[in-house]
Amino acid sequence: MSRAARTPVDPARRALLAKVHIARKELGLDEEAYRGLLEAAGGRRSAAELDNAQLAAVLDTFRAKGWSGERRAAPRPGPRARDEAEAHRRKVRALWWCLWHLGCLSEGSEKALDAFVKRQTGVEKLAWLPADRAAPVIDALKDWAARPADRRGGGVNWGAHYSPRVCVALAQWRRLQALGQVRLGGLAGLDAWIASKGGPEHFEALEARAADETIRRLGAWLRRELAARGGAGGSRGDAETRREEP
Repeated sequence: MSRAARTPVDPARRALLAKVHIARKELGLDEEAYRGLLEAAGGRRSAAELDNAQLAAVLDTFRAKGWSGERRAAPRPGPRARDEAEAHRRKVRALWWCLWHLGCLSEGSEKALDAFVKRQTGVEKLAWLPADRAAPVIDALKDWAARPADRRGGGVNWGAHYSPRVCVALAQWRRLQALGQVRLGGLAGLDAWIASKGGPEHFEALEARAADETIRRLGAWLRRELAARGGAGGSRGDAETRREEP
């Protein structure tokens, strides 16, 4: 007795199932997140149990979470493309870190950054942000940092003939001067302060790690002063606003 022939799979259904699994992989969803999304969008925890309309609804949900969709003919992103996306994400995180230390944020967590990315792009998490959608996020963060302090910005002059780290530190120094915390303004005042702490005579002579630590110290000082005046420095749960000698 011959075995019963299997029912052929509808080509359209096969294509939908393939897209579901591709989207899951590209979004980096773990098992629980994937099953939960299937249930929320299609009513079942297994893609095999969904009909074509439900599978299409699942794909719409994936697209809302940042999946770029129809690119079957495109090759898988190579190392260069992945490196480019990660470089953009690092820049986004660096700008967010600068905004925190400029006293512009009341919440500097990764969760808050993800929420900002979603507002700008619709992508749920920074970790899922592709390189070709990063520019609006980077531009918005740079514009925020450049806004005057009286408009809840950081007052950074990105057009100055200095490195980005110097631009951020100078903006911090100007804000501290406006708060009456330092007397000598400008780069000369900042350089003198760094030298008084045992550093080199000029900020630009600092190595990257030392420059970042200087920005962190200035940020803790600035946020403490802003918090004392009811500004953004009073964020909950951040250890960097603890008392520190300037």
